[in-house]
Amino acid sequence: ACFESNINEQLRLLKAAHFGKTFLTPMNSDFDHSAFSNACKILRVIYSLREEQSLCRTLTYDQFINLTEGQVMRILIRYHVYFLADEISKFLNYSPKLSSQVYVNWACAKIENSDGDEGISSEKSQEALAATIYSKLRDMKYICFAEIARKAVERGKNYLALRLLEKEKSNSKKIQVLLEMKNYGLSLKEALHSRDPHLIEMVIFKMHRDTELNQLNVWALLDKSTISRNILIDYLKNFDPAALEDFMMTYSKGDERALHTIQNAYNAPNFERKHGFIQFAVKFF
Repeated sequence: ACFESNINEQLRLLKAAHFGKTFLTPMNSDFDHSAFSNACKILRVIYSLREEQSLCRTLTYDQFINLTEGQVMRILIRYHVYFLADEISKFLNYSPKLSSQVYVNWACAKIENSDGDEGISSEKSQEALAATIYSKLRDMKYICFAEIARKAVERGKNYLALRLLEKEKSNSKKIQVLLEMKNYGLSLKEALHSRDPHLIEMVIFKMHRDTELNQLNVWALLDKSTISRNILIDYLKNFDPAALEDFMMTYSKGDERALHTIQNAYNAPNFERKHGFIQFAVKFF
């Protein structure tokens, strides 16, 4: 039956096989009864692929069993048959991560297809779209809302992206999308909330390297938090000593300026410069 392309002939052969296997028991045969049910499942899937009008793809039994789970899902996603992909994933007990990827691609396609909808640029319409997407995905595991949010950013729907990022559990993925949006205030807030120094450093690095930003405004924002301020000082000390001088002179208190100047005196190459730094430091005590 697995090598037969005619549906009626397949059914006739499967009925014969079903009848015959009832006489095969562990006592008189080593026949694997699960092989019969697995073959029936795969043949049913192949029939569904053949009948799907938007797909119209005929696969033989041999071709299908030589495809990996990921390859099967990619084929279905390519043709935007998300419902069929989800049903096949459940029917053949594919990995939950593959099912989640189907839903993520569905959400991205829904965002793309909404471009022509009237009023989709308004916050109210994007709020409704975010609610629709979340209602479908909230019970799914392994959903990457950051990936969907990135698609929203690509389509110019920043409000939708922010609403979707609220559901993202991974701080690093969320912050990466916020940085791509150049929403530095929110990305810094999320990084500080995570208390992950690597994420805070990443945000500070992006802000400092963005030539479109006024560095004084950047420093003023980072100076509001003790954590971000200390990490900024360490970053400037290692990568931009000249900027560190400007920052310390602008945003440091008197005793901090004095100690920083004494440190400069310690690192100065000759006595004259050391003496000059010490005299300058005395003014701040």
